Amino acid sequence: KRESIMFQIVKNTLAYEGMSFQLPEGLYLDMTADERDENCIVFKPKDESFILSVEFLTNREPIYKSLVSYLVQEGAEIYTIARVEMNGLQGFECTYGGEGKSYYEAYLRPALPESQVYCTVCIETEGDIFKDVLKNSIVRTFLDHGIRWDGEA
Repeated sequence: KRESIMFQIVKNTLAYEGMSFQLPEGLYLDMTADERDENCIVFKPKDESFILSVEFLTNREPIYKSLVSYLVQEGAEIYTIARVEMNGLQGFECTYGGEGKSYYEAYLRPALPESQVYCTVCIETEGDIFKDVLKNSIVRTFLDHGIRWDGEA
């Protein structure tokens, strides 16, 4: 069983261990999502054309190894995988497909060698992840500005 996380509300963002994210304007909080783990928050547009989830995890494994292990375990068809930096957080992002869906996923952590907490951002759609979702203005704003490193935990 994973350790439960309590988010602190700071300046209208949800914060944990020095990382924070803004609630994505225009999306709905889905409190009944099957995908939801105890440390995961799920958002959807009204038409439910995609799911955007944010989850915080603790892991001693290197972040790249965690991501690749997850993709192999899921039997995913990997489209892209690359290093990424988002507002003071570093990690890897990838796009992949499986079971008629396409996904974007980022594994992010603070640029601190001792940090064992990381955040995952996952976007899932039955459409084209590149054309239908990653160009969506709500999603772009969230990825470009909505999640960040605010300083020490």
